[in-house]
Amino acid sequence: MRQEISLLLSREIKDPRLNGVISITKVETTSDLRNARVYVSVLGEQDAKDAALEGIQSAATFLRRSLRDRLKLRYVPFL
Repeated sequence: MRQEISLLLSREIKDPRLNGVISITKVETTSDLRNARVYVSVLGEQDAKDAALEGIQSAATFLRRSLRDRLKLRYVPFL
């Protein structure tokens, strides 16, 4: 899941707030795979980090919808 989210962020999302170096460091899911917590590392100043986090949060529904097509899971977790 970490790799797929990273690929989606780098290739599919065209948000100008996501122009820095963004790494998905870890993804933790609940035991029933309904929720996932995604840990992100952003290089740059604090303003760039805040903008990148806002961009990722606004793209969460797109990411979830894209993960549904890429992953073979019964439930796609809320990010």
